[in-house]
Amino acid sequence: MQGSYSAELPVGAEIDPRQAALEIVLNSQAFARADQLKRFLRYVCEMEIAGRGREITEYSIATEALGRPASYAPLEDSVVRTTARTLRQKLAAFYETEMPGAELRIEIPKGMYVPKFTEQNVTCAPRPLEGRALAKAGGSFADRTWLAHWKVAVMAVLVLLAASAMIWLARAVPGGTADPLIREAWAPVAVPGPTVLLCLSTPLQMMVRSVPDPVPPAGSYPLPEEFAPFKETFTRLQGRADAPYLFLEPSAVSTTLGETFAALRAAQVLQSLGRDFKTVSARTVQIPAIAAQRAIVLGGAEYSRTTRQLMERGAYEIRYDPGRREEVLVKRDGKWERTLERRAGGIVTSFGLITVLGSGPERPASAISMTGLSSAGIQAAMEFFSSASALARLKHEMIATGTRNFPTAYQVVVRSTAYEDQMLSYHYEAHDILDASIPSTAR
Repeated sequence: MQGSYSAELPVGAEIDPRQAALEIVLNSQAFARADQLKRFLRYVCEMEIAGRGREITEYSIATEALGRPASYAPLEDSVVRTTARTLRQKLAAFYETEMPGAELRIEIPKGMYVPKFTEQNVTCAPRPLEGRALAKAGGSFADRTWLAHWKVAVMAVLVLLAASAMIWLARAVPGGTADPLIREAWAPVAVPGPTVLLCLSTPLQMMVRSVPDPVPPAGSYPLPEEFAPFKETFTRLQGRADAPYLFLEPSAVSTTLGETFAALRAAQVLQSLGRDFKTVSARTVQIPAIAAQRAIVLGGAEYSRTTRQLMERGAYEIRYDPGRREEVLVKRDGKWERTLERRAGGIVTSFGLITVLGSGPERPASAISMTGLSSAGIQAAMEFFSSASALARLKHEMIATGTRNFPTAYQVVVRSTAYEDQMLSYHYEAHDILDASIPSTAR
């Protein structure tokens, strides 16, 4: 039956690398608008991962993945063969353009429907799943911890550079190509008007500085004694012989990985809508400025005052739970809550929150806020709101409760599966309508 295969990842000691490879493909730009191809690929891959590859047939793909009826006749309908051919081409394009360095690739051999997971000989740092092997090789806890953070830091820099380039390129490409459903959902910022503000929140971080003087530079703090293992690693890899003294300096100019990916996605959607936008820091643009024009706000509730202020108008909110000592997503009536769910092997179930405040009698301008319990939750919220198929699911849920169009103001909760802090998949979880009238921008 169509839709019977979930994007949930298995609970276990480690994530299956094949499942991770599948989720990466399904959430790629190459497959962003290829829902039929994604259903086909998910079905055959998850059957193979479950050890049921021999059960894959043209008939089973048609009826269980592509929605064909039980009366499907392969000789009369070539949908499976046609889709398989297109899928092979799409996979080849994905690995050539988006992930040429992928160590594990998915292939659908010609004349077959059972997928192959092929390892590539790529020279790179150890995979995230090889933490146990590193420990067996004698790596210390400090070394393993530093290595994990070092890889995240390097990726953050690369993502920031890529996002900056892509956002710049988005401005140079003609717009007006958005899917009608995306245009309807993004109505609060889609119509011509003032430049849309793309507001990015930046958490306060401590940057390491190496200087030749033992006296702390202005605005810096001494490195705590507990950081001694890190000091040795930093000196060995990045330190300078003429600047052996390390200090910590506050910095608030770096976004998280999830927010960076979300900003890139928002820029692509705004470009497809033909809307001009300006990327700004949420620290410098507060509610009074947002109230005068349209804005998209990305940021975690714990470090974004603007996000918290926008959430105050909704039924769902993210707040700190002293008992759990972590952020939780709750409904203000106290009857609903969600928390981060951590599993062995680095798998995390997180949640994102979309708050749409369209224009109305009491709101001359509009704002769309994306926040979450983690960086991956924020990215999941944006990916969900940028997907025509996900928005179709949301609209179906709204129709079921008596609302036929996207209302002026509402909230959506999105569930995300992630490996550490990198999103793998996203799903609809819940929604609440704050104002059932249709936005004036959508009429």
